[in-house]
Order: sequence, then C-alpha cells, then structure tokens
Amino acid sequence: MIVVLAVVAVNVMLIWSMSSASSPLTPQPAQASASTSAAANPNRPEILVVHIAFHSSEERDRLANQWGAEEANTLGGYITVYTDRAGYNKMLAAGLQVTIDEQTTQLVNNPNLFGKGSPNSFYGGFKTVEEMQTYLDQEVAAYPNLAEKVSIGQSWCATHTCTLPNNYNGYNLFVLHITNLSIPGPKPVYWFDAGIHAREIAVPEVAMRYIDYLLSNYNSDADAHWLVDYHDIWVMPMVNPDGHHIVEAGGGGNSPYYQRKNANNTNGCTVWPPSAGSQFGTDNNRNFDFKWNCCGGSSSAPCDQTYHGTGGASDPETVAVENKVRSLIPDQRGPNDPDPAPITTTGVYQNMHSPAALNLYPWGFVGSAAPNGAELANIGQHMSAANAYPAGNSYQACQAPNCLYGVDGDAFDWAYGELGAAAFTTELGGNFFVPLSYVNNTLWPANRGALIYEAKVARTP
Repeated sequence: MIVVLAVVAVNVMLIWSMSSASSPLTPQPAQASASTSAAANPNRPEILVVHIAFHSSEERDRLANQWGAEEANTLGGYITVYTDRAGYNKMLAAGLQVTIDEQTTQLVNNPNLFGKGSPNSFYGGFKTVEEMQTYLDQEVAAYPNLAEKVSIGQSWCATHTCTLPNNYNGYNLFVLHITNLSIPGPKPVYWFDAGIHAREIAVPEVAMRYIDYLLSNYNSDADAHWLVDYHDIWVMPMVNPDGHHIVEAGGGGNSPYYQRKNANNTNGCTVWPPSAGSQFGTDNNRNFDFKWNCCGGSSSAPCDQTYHGTGGASDPETVAVENKVRSLIPDQRGPNDPDPAPITTTGVYQNMHSPAALNLYPWGFVGSAAPNGAELANIGQHMSAANAYPAGNSYQACQAPNCLYGVDGDAFDWAYGELGAAAFTTELGGNFFVPLSYVNNTLWPANRGALIYEAKVARTP
C-alpha cells in the first residue's frame, strides 16, 4: 500500500498569512495528477514540483539519489523533486508513479507572489554574501569584547577560475566567535553552521538573527548573558558562498537560481544555468569524511543534486568546517560504529537546512539507532517540544532514514561519528524562497528556543 505524503511547501501562502510563529507548515496532499493537469496545460512553467511514489525505504533512497529529492518529509510514501519538463517526461518513461504539485509549482515559478525587492536588494531584502560579511564586521565593531570574526578557509572559486555567473574571485569563509573574551576558559563549544545548500536562503538569515539575539541582548536577557559569558559559540552563516553567489544572480536577484551545491566546475558537469534538478558543483553535505559514499545516500553523477565529490572532504568548504570543528571539539568517541560517546562528552554541533520542518539526529546513513541514540533523541525531542523551556519549534524529531531519506557523507553524522559530539540538523519549515517577513515573523521565533537550548546543554549534552 502506498501512503500519500505530505509536502512541506504546499499551502505556503496560507501559512505565511497566519500570525502563529511556532507551527511548521501543515502537510497537504498533491493537488492534481500528472495525467490530468499536465496534459491540460502544455505550457508548463520551467520548474515542476513533483512527487514520486515509493514502496520501500530501499526504493525511496534509490529514487532520492537518482532524481535529486528535496529535503521534504517522506513519511507519506513519496519523495519531492524539483525538475523540468524533460525530467518529468523521463520519470513517466521510466514507469514511475508521478504527480505534480500544482500549487507549489505555481509559487516557485512566480516570484511576484512573494514580492520583488528593490534594485539594491536580493529577493526582497535577503543579504548577499558581501552583505553577510559586512554584517559580521559590524557586529565585531559594535561588540569588540564579545565577538571576533575568524577566517577558517576559502571557497572553491578563491583558488580556481570561476566565470559563472560572472568572473569573480571566490570568498574567504568566516565564522563569528561569540564569547566574553575577558572571562577565561575552557568553555563548552556550540557550533552552528548555515548555508551549506545555497538555495536555502532563509537559513543564513536565521543564523544572523541568532547572532543578533546573543549580542544585542547581552545586557538585558539572562540567557544571552550567561551563554556569552560561559560558552564558546561559533556561528557560520554561510558555508557555501560561491553557491549563494550563483543563487543571487537569477533574474537580477528576483528569480533566484536553484543552485544547491558549491561552484566546483571540474567534475565534468557543464550545465548552465543551473536547474532545480541538474547543476555543476559538489554537494558539501555529502562530502564529509565519515561514511562518505558508503550506503547509497549520495550520487556519483556530477550533475546530480547530491553529487558527493571525488572523495571524502575533496572540496575546500568541507575541509574548512572539518578542520575548524576538530580544533574546537576533541575526539571523544571510539573508532567503531557501535562505540558510544562517554557521559562526559562535551560539545554540540548544529547544521541547519530547509524546508522539511524536522529536527534530525544521527544516524543519517542508516535507520538503526546510534550508540547514544536515546540521548540524541531526547535532545531532538526537547528541541521540538513547544511546551519546553525554552520553547521548541514543534517540528518532528527523527533520524533521516526514518522520516526523510538516507544520507551519507553528511555533516551531522561526521560530527557525531568522528568526534562523538551531540550533532543535529534542523530543517526549517516553509520553502526555499520565502518572504523575508516569514523569516522574521515565523522561522526565527519558532527556532530561537531550540538554538538557545542546544547551546545551554553544550557542556555535557
């Protein structure tokens, strides 16, 4: 029996109009089948949002990697894929059971529904990479005793020739280190990175609001004051600046490109402009050393959305994150998969995405519980609990293979698998391209408590 899945992005315009800041998007069934709506409308927009049904977890993972599934809940029995007419026809030719999500397809092809930005803004006020880096400089200038901007490496295009969408020289990779520099350590480490998938543009904005909460409320909020005084908090709003630079170029910033991966252009994929289903680059969140290309949770095809690169940590953005986090959080777990991290383990790692409205915890490469599975699940459930203190985000807490799809070479499995750190991926609700007001009024308020809680438990999670 095939269960009908909920797609996270359906009915988003209704949700955006609501005043609640804590509820994730309510899943809704597909609006029309391919056999009816597609045939009735031969002038299909460039991007199609489709659902492909599956009958087993093995088939789900195979289809997810073959077709580049998006980060949308799969508990109902199908994956969500952004594709084009040619990709849709290939799916039908392959005998797949495919339906078109008409409502979400309309939304992603009509940016006017979200409201265009001014000529000097990106997608109605979202920060460009350059503006993010300026923001970090401004925070350091305003709070010199509480924050420092740290360079941890360079993006792909900083050391390679990149000509798309224009000639540019790449970026340095920056993290904001937040702590009261006058209070000596050692202090427990909380690491929070965002923007590893470039088109998930709400995620860096949430990271920057977390920075602003900690620093601007230092003298007025007891939690912020305590966290900054007695913790080492590292926030990286943009892991993949080259990819974000490509996203910004679509339609002059008003119709962003769906670039997910970095800008590595040496692996044989020459697709331009990037489509929702095919693009050059390496998926940094399939490129980490731990369980790289182990278990069917990534792709070996360079144009695929989940292309894992030529080897574990083959790309510079991945290397930069791994090296910096290793220098902050010691290796506290044994070398074998069944080895648990000891009760004295310290450090929390958060890797944020969108738009599946989930709190994910290890393992991601397999659906069985990690050695510290009960403890990881407990933290994930606290992050989700609306009645917790601080209040959670009301998202579902789960392992990716049990509610999304299997992944390998991902960031949070690496942080737990190699270091033993309590590691999580929060998937924001909504869609890739939501209005900035939705970030401010819904996503940030909904996730603020979970981020505060993670930092609070970083000493011995």
